[in-house]
Parts: sequence; C-alpha cells; structure tokens
Amino acid sequence: AMHALDQAEPIAVDLGLDIARSRIHYTRGNLYFAQGNADACTTQHNMALDLARQSGDAECEARALSGLGDAQYVPGRMLTALGYFRQCVAICDREGLIGVEIPNRCMVGHCTWYTNRIDDAIAEGQAARASAQAVGSSQAELFAQESLSLFLAEAGRYDEAEEACEKALALARPAHARRYESAVLYVQATIR
Repeated sequence: AMHALDQAEPIAVDLGLDIARSRIHYTRGNLYFAQGNADACTTQHNMALDLARQSGDAECEARALSGLGDAQYVPGRMLTALGYFRQCVAICDREGLIGVEIPNRCMVGHCTWYTNRIDDAIAEGQAARASAQAVGSSQAELFAQESLSLFLAEAGRYDEAEEACEKALALARPAHARRYESAVLYVQATIR
C-alpha cells in the first residue's frame, strides 16, 4: 500500500490535485497508525489537513482531524485526541457526513470515558448507535454497540450493558468480526 501511495503522490503533485494529495496523506497516516508509528501518523494527517483546508474539502478535513485524533489516542493524549474528534464530528454534523461522523462520535465517547465522564460517553455511544441504525450501517452500529457495552458496564449499568453486548454479538458473529466479538465477550465476562 505504501508503494502504491508513493507512486500516486508525484502524479497528484504534478497535476495539482490537492484533494487527491490530502487523501494520499490521510491513507498513509492510517497505515502508520496501524504500524503504531504515532509520529509519522501525525505528520501525514497534518499534511492531509493542510491540503484539505487549502482545497476547501470538508470531508477530507474531517477525515484528517479524525486521523490526528487517532494519532493522539495511541499514546494516551486523551484530551488532545478528544479535541480533534470533536472538531471532526462538528464538521460532519454541519456537512451531513454521517459515515465519517459515527465512528468519530464513538471515539469522542471513548475519550470522554478515559477522562472519567462516563455519562457523556454513554450519550455519545447512544447517539452513534441511533445514527448508525438510521442509515442502516451494521458495521457502524457494531462499533457503537461495542463501545456502548463498555461504557454501560463501566457505569455499573449491567442489565443495559448485557443487552448492548447481545446486540453487538448479533452483529459481530454473522460478519465474522472477531476483533469486536472478542472485545464484547471481554465486556460480558466483566459484567458477569
């Protein structure tokens, strides 16, 4: 993937395609995130953000802010990550970018959970779940349900957490989403 991006970037530069360049840097940043390289991830997402703002592309801007949130989340800079995720969600709300909004709303929930504002985290999880259900995105709903199950369990609202776990498992298992399934099974074990 890095090789393909390295080949695409000079073409986008030569043609002056700032939106494509923003997407290239965003994708490269995500690859660095997956490798655990927070510094390179941050650099790439900052480049993506600059190009998105230059071109006036709201979706690229929202995605770059999301990537910067991820880059800060990895080393545990929760308040900084929260700021980026909130900026992303604000753009998504304004521009109707629900596909980008839902996972980032979940991440707002995770960051607020880490800052010990559990009721706010639950509200974000519930809002993300409602948006995912409204648009019929089972993948986004799965992330929201998994997040919500964790937040509810941490709040000691075990009956609601158990229900969220069951709904998440009902989405994860047919999709063979083992990462989510294992996380939800962990929450269920904690509850029980």
